[in-house]
Amino acid sequence: MISVLVAGGISVRGSYSSDLVVRAPGWLVSAGVAAGATTALGYGAASWFDRGERLSRERLQGISRSVGETFVAHLRGRRRPGRGEIEREVELILEDTPPPEA
Repeated sequence: MISVLVAGGISVRGSYSSDLVVRAPGWLVSAGVAAGATTALGYGAASWFDRGERLSRERLQGISRSVGETFVAHLRGRRRPGRGEIEREVELILEDTPPPEA
């Protein structure tokens, strides 16, 4: 479990391009990073406990980036939403995002 958390923490660093950061407000980028990283850690933990597999760093980065960028795209250009709205947006994004291949 510790290795999943460490790999997930490492996957967040440098996984978002400066292009994304420059074009979006800070609250939006930080929420996207948090959503992506949390999702990647969840998939990593589930993979570890369900199948005994450790997702690669690249796979964790891919999950994190995909969810984070989708989140930013959904909320870009809108006023900063409240916590409940952000949670609903994340749920909708995760419902529309296919789970990663093992």
